[in-house]
Amino acid sequence: MQPLFKRNIIFFDPPFILISLFVPFYNRYYFNCIKLIIFNKILRYFEDFKLTINKFYNIFYDYRLFIFSLHEEEPLKEKFIKFLLSFNFLSNRILGSLTMRLTEQIQLPLNKRLSYLCHLAKNLFNLANYYVRQELFYLESWLRYHDLWYMLKNKTAYQQLPSQTAQQVLKLVDHNWKSFFRAMAEWKCHPEKFLNRPKPPKYKTKNGEYTLIFTNQQCHIREGYLYFPKKTSLSPIKTRIQEPLHQVRIIPEGLYYLLEIIYEKQQVDLGLNKGRIVGIDIGLNNIVTLVNNAGLQPAIIKGGVVKSVNQFYNKRIAHYRSKKDKQKIPFETKQLKRLTQKRNNLIKDKFHKISRSIINYCMEHDFGSIIIGYNPLWKQKIKLGKKTTQQFVQLPFRMLIHYISYKAELIGIEVRIYEESYTSICSFLDQEPIQKHSRYSGRRISRGLFQSQNGTLINADVNAGYNIIRKALPNAPWVDGIEGVGFHPYCLTFSKGVRMTE
Repeated sequence: MQPLFKRNIIFFDPPFILISLFVPFYNRYYFNCIKLIIFNKILRYFEDFKLTINKFYNIFYDYRLFIFSLHEEEPLKEKFIKFLLSFNFLSNRILGSLTMRLTEQIQLPLNKRLSYLCHLAKNLFNLANYYVRQELFYLESWLRYHDLWYMLKNKTAYQQLPSQTAQQVLKLVDHNWKSFFRAMAEWKCHPEKFLNRPKPPKYKTKNGEYTLIFTNQQCHIREGYLYFPKKTSLSPIKTRIQEPLHQVRIIPEGLYYLLEIIYEKQQVDLGLNKGRIVGIDIGLNNIVTLVNNAGLQPAIIKGGVVKSVNQFYNKRIAHYRSKKDKQKIPFETKQLKRLTQKRNNLIKDKFHKISRSIINYCMEHDFGSIIIGYNPLWKQKIKLGKKTTQQFVQLPFRMLIHYISYKAELIGIEVRIYEESYTSICSFLDQEPIQKHSRYSGRRISRGLFQSQNGTLINADVNAGYNIIRKALPNAPWVDGIEGVGFHPYCLTFSKGVRMTE
């Protein structure tokens, strides 16, 4: 009688030899499946820096105990299925839920110490950039991060900064050049994807400043305050973050310094129904239109608040620029910068509140999937009239999509961004194919009203939202068919907050 298991070492590289000692199955097929499952998970864990040596030992110790428990009289296929279920349980127990990196942003007033440190970071950036450019232009070779560190670690520009902060500046230089070479390779193959030819990283201005980066080994949070390295002589900053700290950045923005505290937050899957789908059409008068496949009445979020912020901003900017031109001032004044800063802050605030309202709507109605319509380069060569074009182009819709996406992923909602061309002009009620036609079955009789072929009226943005779902998921289930959908939406409100004033 043959033994149940044989120790056959099939692969000769060390990781697979290690696995073969723990997984001595008869069949090479099962062996290969187990090998792929284990190493795909392990590589993924190492990329996220979540698997310590202790956890690595525990997972194989538990797995070895499981292998010993398989010495029973049962078919090999059933044993294999049992192993898969057990390993999935072990990996979930060790890793727990996934995490996402979020950012708290705090605007700090100008001060001499921050200005001095950012100026030192600029000096190191320019020095490293000089070395890379000279090496590239004269010797046609590329200096990477480790080469830069070895060449600059004894330089004054490097030693004036905390060691890890200086290393982060060198890594930024390396990252910028790496992005440039990738963009050049892509531009040579597909120049139509770019508006212009990529340019190499330039030097910062002589009196300029650059970003400071502190790692979680330099900074720490204690009792609601963020503490910096002693070498910087920076005062503690109050923060609301309690989660594990990843990185701290200080970015000079002209009128202020932007402090970004990057932290890790666990993703908690609420188990919402993935078959219940929300389609989102982004616009101007109705900044968000929410439709669904569950037969519920659609909802809209009005864009009047965001439009009024932009309208006031454009009026004041035009007034101040006319005065600046009369005085022949060649640069942008502080008054213009302050107005732009306040406008940007208000837009971010409104978009955060809008995205939170959308996520609360999904949680309340058990929607586990979101499809967002978006067109790349939809602001280029747009012709909607002078006023409408100005309002549409100035709104950062990509920012709103980002806010919706990360808030949704934190609670386990799937988000898809799908190209939305021809969704506004094709008729959802007539199930018209979403593509260009010489003649369309329905027509838009006014700004907010769409008429189908048989004369049925439906809100124009609602029609576009339904078509976005239909275009992304042609076989999506609809409750009671298309007859069960809502034609006219109700208004979903959010906290409006402060108004735009000077």
